[in-house]
This record gives sequence, C-alpha cells and structure tokens, in this order.
Amino acid sequence: MRTDVIRLCSFTTGLDELPKKSQGSIKAVLRFLKASKKISIFEATANQVIAKTVDKIYNKKLVDAKIVGFPWHEIRLTAAGRRWLRKT
Repeated sequence: MRTDVIRLCSFTTGLDELPKKSQGSIKAVLRFLKASKKISIFEATANQVIAKTVDKIYNKKLVDAKIVGFPWHEIRLTAAGRRWLRKT
C-alpha cells in the first residue's frame, strides 16, 4: 500500500514577520535571535532592513554564529550582545 506524503520546508523562524520598525532595531532583532537561537540565510536577507540589521549585529560581534547545515546558523549571544540587551 502506497501512502503519499507532502513535506513542506520553511526556512524562517519568523524574523521577517516582525514589524519593519522592529526589523531595523538591533535590540529587537537580538531579542528575537536570543529566543529562536537560530537564523537561516534566507531570512537574514529577506529584505534590506533585516539584512542591514543582521550585518550590524555580526559586525559588532553581538552574536556567535555557527553553520549547522545550510541554510541554518545556530546563534548564541556574546557578552557584548547580552550587554546590548541590558541597555535601555
């Protein structure tokens, strides 16, 4: 007996569903990354607002990112990232 199976793949954790204003906020994106603990390259480049914010986060070394299988990066906040979240 044959059973048909449909598998859907999603390459997002929901970062691209944040309001645009939040997508441009380092603090909001860091909070999101802290909770999700991962990001895909597709959602990191979903639009220019997210791409610029993620670039800033990586360049400021606020996270450690480890490739865990394309397109996923495992995310861990650095001490600098944790300090950034404590800022008002």
